[in-house]
Amino acid sequence: MVREVEQAASAHLGRQWQHLGFADLKDRASHPCGIFSGEPFSVFVKLYAGPNGLEQAAAEVAGLRFIHHVADVATPVPVCDGVIATKAGSMLLSEALPERGSGRGLPSDSRTACDYADIGRALARLHQVQGGVSGMPALDGFFGPFRLDSRPVVTGRWADFYAERRLLPPCG
Repeated sequence: MVREVEQAASAHLGRQWQHLGFADLKDRASHPCGIFSGEPFSVFVKLYAGPNGLEQAAAEVAGLRFIHHVADVATPVPVCDGVIATKAGSMLLSEALPERGSGRGLPSDSRTACDYADIGRALARLHQVQGGVSGMPALDGFFGPFRLDSRPVVTGRWADFYAERRLLPPCG
């Protein structure tokens, strides 16, 4: 896996990139993941080992691009296409953000009041996005290994979308 990450990061950078270390983050996530440190950027890697791992990783990258497009908020920058297949499974790759403490078992809380205000503004932008319909016709997501149907509903209303696509069992 190290070779695949280095090759993808090198292609992304346009010159040789080499990892300098690895921070395992599996205790903070639902999938095995970690950060390969390097210069001038580090690479966040998430492994999808299941049978539909490639599809899950691609859906996550597409979802992040969609969020950035509709809400104009910062999202992780994919490394190359953001997804590579390996013998161990499919990997999502993005430029890693610098580690910042949150006070939850991390060495220290280095976030400032301005950081929290920025987080709040980004969440507000996400929640202010409006469109003609609720749902995304061309983008399904996943909840773990389970596909999430994200097709719009006939009424176009959020409450109906939530009830039909997230609460009620699928028909058929």
